[in-house]
Amino acid sequence: LEQGLQMISQGKAVALGAKSSSYRQWQEALQAYAKTKAIRQQDYWQKVARADFSLPVDKEVGASLVKDQRTVKVALDAALTQALLTEVNKAYNTRIDDILLAALTKTLGSWSSQQQVVIGLEGHGREDLSSQLDISRTIGWFTNLYPVLLWLKEAEEASEVIQTVKEQLRQVPDKGLGWGALRYLHPDEGVRQSLSTEKPFQLTFNYLGQLDNVISASQWFAKAQESAGSSVEKNNKLTASIDITASIIEGQLVLNWRYGSKHYQEATITTLAADFLERLENLISHCQHKTVPQATPSDYGLTGKVDYRELEAFLATVQNGKKLREQISTLYGLSPMQQGLLFHGLYDQSSPAYIEQMSCRLIGVEVEAFRKSWEHLMQQHSILRSSFHQELSIPVQCVHHSVVLPFQLLDYRGKSAAEQAEQLSAFIEADAKKGFDFSQAPLLRLTLIR
Repeated sequence: LEQGLQMISQGKAVALGAKSSSYRQWQEALQAYAKTKAIRQQDYWQKVARADFSLPVDKEVGASLVKDQRTVKVALDAALTQALLTEVNKAYNTRIDDILLAALTKTLGSWSSQQQVVIGLEGHGREDLSSQLDISRTIGWFTNLYPVLLWLKEAEEASEVIQTVKEQLRQVPDKGLGWGALRYLHPDEGVRQSLSTEKPFQLTFNYLGQLDNVISASQWFAKAQESAGSSVEKNNKLTASIDITASIIEGQLVLNWRYGSKHYQEATITTLAADFLERLENLISHCQHKTVPQATPSDYGLTGKVDYRELEAFLATVQNGKKLREQISTLYGLSPMQQGLLFHGLYDQSSPAYIEQMSCRLIGVEVEAFRKSWEHLMQQHSILRSSFHQELSIPVQCVHHSVVLPFQLLDYRGKSAAEQAEQLSAFIEADAKKGFDFSQAPLLRLTLIR
């Protein structure tokens, strides 16, 4: 609209650019997705559908209708909102919704006296279904609604709550798209019914983002002061007993808690919303005071494979006088070939099968230039700065910021030809049997023998 009005104001014909994929093409791709990739997620979504979670209610008076819905509105102050937008993410490499859902999960868990909660999450739904599909310029309602099961288990401290919720959210496949695809689009009725629940969404949550950004730079549009009216028929049944929408408006995080008045009293929701804000403020404060950023398994592609507690303990181990987290730039899992090499290397450490030893004769070598060339190579190629570890649930490789090149210079020039040959042969044999400590990078060494 902005682009079109701008062109009209300049006396130009309206040209909106190349057309992207149609809504129909997206729907067809979604149906194909339900029968292929999504079906592999069935076990995951069945576990969520069967989760035992119930919200407390003040009263049971039948189904609430849209006309019975009331709203409690609360807001975070501008300073804390700014911190949430610009500072908080640095502590644990989180998104805003990670923090909001961490606070909400803690709030609901305390209110319901349950360690697990189920929240209906609403997302934009414009996920990457196919390389043949482009909906970047397609107008339409792609919104995706799906249930998320979040466990707090033993998480009490702010650090534990944030990491626990973040890691569980990262395990949701395809940002929840598979739920609706299987529940409503899969051709097998048995698959659809396997995700059927009597009341799948007791509470829904939707973070809409920074709404200020939509109109702040607009020449033609501004926020309307009057209401747009209801977008839903007043006699429709509510799809959730409590519906929470969060957005940034005029520099503040604003949350609207909509609830069915047949099930809840206003005082209950007001208390709940205030409790949420207090927990959110505590999480923000914790992140602001955290001086050293802390990575979690999902930051290294280890989602669902390594627990954040064991990763934290692993990175805190001291190696060569420094904590491992201070020495490495990243870590990641092993390829299948690497796993096989590591297994055989550890199983029979006396075997030279996977130790490559190369020897050659060099003439006119400048020793210092030769050494510096190898140091440059190691700095250029991360695999030459990698160590391998098995302390976690799965073996991992760590890439170090820098390593010291194992380099020695031996001088046999004062020996006879026979002695040189004998000692060279003995050195090569001993060096081949020496092996490596896989946890110490680099896994190579150089020896120059004159």
